[in-house]
Amino acid sequence: MTPPALARALVEHFPLSGRCLDPCRGSGAFFDAMKARAKRQKKLGVPDEDRIASVDWCELGEGRDFLADNPGNRGEFSWIVTNPPWSQIAAFMERAFTMADNVVFLATINHAFTSMRRRLAAQSGFSLVGIVEFDWPKKWAKSGFQLGAMHYAKRRKVEAWETVVELCHIRPLDWKDDGQGGRLALPADAGLDLGA
Repeated sequence: MTPPALARALVEHFPLSGRCLDPCRGSGAFFDAMKARAKRQKKLGVPDEDRIASVDWCELGEGRDFLADNPGNRGEFSWIVTNPPWSQIAAFMERAFTMADNVVFLATINHAFTSMRRRLAAQSGFSLVGIVEFDWPKKWAKSGFQLGAMHYAKRRKVEAWETVVELCHIRPLDWKDDGQGGRLALPADAGLDLGA
């Protein structure tokens, strides 16, 4: 389960707009964070082209399999943001690259650098444009790999490893896990009330 504070931090970090999808809703951390941001954007009068228009979801356990056609994933999306099953990340990447302009996956960042996944992204017209790294949630089993959110964007052609490195900016996310769902450390002027 993705801690809600971590999901909120990532949803606030990326410039989400348009039609958004969480293809692995699980307990709803990313879905709820995107819905809350959309509501806040509307309340603040953010122009339509700069705000989240709608948020949909898939969840295998509820009969809405992202890897198959279903009402939750029909059409095109501006953003797909999720914590996919890491054992199926290649299948999720392949499907997401056919459906969205921007894809953000929470996973260990080594997933972004296998030759097969780099080739899949390039052949699909995507490139890795950023990684946001952060500490492991306390309740998650840890590995020796860095955890992060990998942002892939459409319409950036990548031919070589050096190009990926030039385009990819790794930024730390100041998120702290207090063991109770986490908290987000933001500057006082950020204007966000994300709660616990």
